[in-house]
Amino acid sequence: MLFPTAPADPAMNTVTPRPPLPDQDESGPNSRDLIIEAAKRVIEERGITGATMRAIALEAGLTTGAIVHHFKDKGELLLQTLQSFFDPWFETLAVARSLPTAWQQLEHIFLSTLPGPDHPRSRTQIWLAMLLQLEREERLWKTYSANYHAIREEVYAIFRRAQAEGSINPALDAEIECNRLIALSDGLVVSALGEPDRFPQAALRHMMELQLSALLLDRPGAKR
Repeated sequence: MLFPTAPADPAMNTVTPRPPLPDQDESGPNSRDLIIEAAKRVIEERGITGATMRAIALEAGLTTGAIVHHFKDKGELLLQTLQSFFDPWFETLAVARSLPTAWQQLEHIFLSTLPGPDHPRSRTQIWLAMLLQLEREERLWKTYSANYHAIREEVYAIFRRAQAEGSINPALDAEIECNRLIALSDGLVVSALGEPDRFPQAALRHMMELQLSALLLDRPGAKR
């Protein structure tokens, strides 16, 4: 289940600023990443509504002017924060392309996207908060849709290559099966957040491996 954002608390309007980093170049490229990470922390603590430019600047230990130098408004900052969640997906796809077979590529993609021992619960909470904002922000929705479309299209192509290579049952519909895998991946991430004892890392991996193995051509009962 999704976790609702806590109602706004007026007392939360007071934020303790982080001390600025020594010799911090507020206009440098490193400041941009620092701001995005600060935005994630503020969203986790205060929700999207409470993530004002001032609150993010204080969290980052920068001036509001430094935020505006990199992001013209809160909408653009949220846009880039959303994009930062997709970047690991594309990094995973890049690594997968280096693997010798399409089946290995598919396995790598879906096993790598499961939460590991170093996956912070806050990351999932922030992601869910961003998703709840999509219907209110057209730019966020377009960015989300474009990224997911690109990911899905590449996964579809890998799946079809695995069918052509003879590892995945050719009778299966590539789009349906890939959408099933993506939905399972998303669902397992949320389940691990809500019930970590019921969904430890080993259980998540086992469930994904079962779903992947059901695609194989040489499994018992597979139709040719």
